[in-house]
Amino acid sequence: MRKIFLFVLIFLSLHNVYNGQTRFTKGANLTNWFQTQNIYEINFSKFTKDDFFYLKSIGCDIIRIPINFKAMVDENNNYKVDNYLLFLLDKVCDWAEELQINIIIDNHPFRKDITNENYDEILIPIWKELSKHFKNRTNLIHYEILNEPHGISNFKWNKILQNVLNEIRKIDTSHSIIIGAANFNSYKDLDSLLIFNDKNIIYTFHFYEPFLFTHQGASWINPSMEKVKNISFPYNENKMHIDNSYSKSWIQSLFKRYKIEGTEKYLYEMIDKIAEFKKKNNVKLFCGEFGVLNFNVDKNDRNYWHRIVSEYLTKNNIAWTVWDFNGDFGLFDKNQKINLELLESLNFKSVNYENQIQIGKNYKIFSDYCEKGVKPIKSANMKNITFSIEEKTEGKYSLKWKNAEKYSTITFDFSPNKNLQNFANENAVVKFSIKFSNPNTKIDLRFVDSKINSSDHAWRKNYSIESDNSNSWQKFEIPLNDFYETGCYENGKWYNPENKFDWNEIDKFEIVAEQESLMGKTILLDEIEISIPN
Repeated sequence: MRKIFLFVLIFLSLHNVYNGQTRFTKGANLTNWFQTQNIYEINFSKFTKDDFFYLKSIGCDIIRIPINFKAMVDENNNYKVDNYLLFLLDKVCDWAEELQINIIIDNHPFRKDITNENYDEILIPIWKELSKHFKNRTNLIHYEILNEPHGISNFKWNKILQNVLNEIRKIDTSHSIIIGAANFNSYKDLDSLLIFNDKNIIYTFHFYEPFLFTHQGASWINPSMEKVKNISFPYNENKMHIDNSYSKSWIQSLFKRYKIEGTEKYLYEMIDKIAEFKKKNNVKLFCGEFGVLNFNVDKNDRNYWHRIVSEYLTKNNIAWTVWDFNGDFGLFDKNQKINLELLESLNFKSVNYENQIQIGKNYKIFSDYCEKGVKPIKSANMKNITFSIEEKTEGKYSLKWKNAEKYSTITFDFSPNKNLQNFANENAVVKFSIKFSNPNTKIDLRFVDSKINSSDHAWRKNYSIESDNSNSWQKFEIPLNDFYETGCYENGKWYNPENKFDWNEIDKFEIVAEQESLMGKTILLDEIEISIPN
């Protein structure tokens, strides 16, 4: 009996692969996470394993991760992917595999990055390295070659796709590869894609119809659509109005067509055409993005549009990831509360989202990356800061700070601001490990509170430390109550301390070259936290 059961499972699995079905059905994009200009801007703790668990709890079986690989490779070294980025992505894959949820590693450069006819010179080395790195991962991990290629014909884009697919398949034959058409993954261009002889290809498209409704309020459109507001869905003649400034623009033509395009019938017709591509070619199909900007739109209309689109995609066996989870198109309202009605519209479970940062007796600031509630590291000269894998005390990485000018800082910005009054009351300490390249080097640690009104200032408390002569790692535990007020420097003016520093509203923790220039010197930092002694 057990053999028959296993045979049935295997048969069903193979049937899905060859019957145009993806391993996943519905999920969300985690935006503004890895979509940065460099690795130092990545706010890795923006999302955690708890967020993955939440997404699974509401019914997501797929998470799409947009990543700006183009900005995180060494162009002078055959587009080598930064090792620190791979380290972070490995943690994401660990969460996905532990929770048994699919993820898409989505190569997602900024829109201004035109896809020229030689773009395979960038894509091939990147994807060769990525496929070597991830090939032994489970098939929960999927590769998306390039988000929204544009500025190139589909004829030339197909050639690039063929070249990239060939190179990936020399290394990795098991993982699904996701490809879409040129013209920004337009669903209207699906028929221009080559149908590759590879049953593990997933074809993708994006769906933002009708554009006048889904992008009302968008400032990045030319001309800006910020004045487009209250466009209803479905079309309601009594509610239709558009600002006169659009009278001679292409937006006016969208307005004129909206009587036809702003209807359920139009959406069904467009999705029917998409489904026909799937049926005709017997391929797996996936809508990587769809959504409505949450600026100038009626909430109920927005929820209804999502219901219509998601239900009809699902009815046609087309998997999808909504754009996005917690961004301008997201599942949260303008007060950053989860929109339970929208979850229901998408046939997700209506589960409240809790994002409280539990401090307890220990509050980590940096350990391989900035911890939850701490923005990415900032410094006046980020070129002086790197992540070091060679020298660390725990984990994988430490911070390396080289050639800092006097008064330079490494800033850990708390978001939201932190109430550390209880820590101060409980004689908490700042704990960290540090290694100096030179003896008798002095630096300061600094807390900065928040300016709460126009008459207040962002007051500082400092503590100075000095290296010993060992040239080895030193561990410090400095009581918060040993920090002393130093005043405030604001708008080019110095303010002497007035005993107004407030532990209730801490904005930043900083490492400061306060005492001297650190030119020609190197400092390593690791495992920074605030801790209440047992």
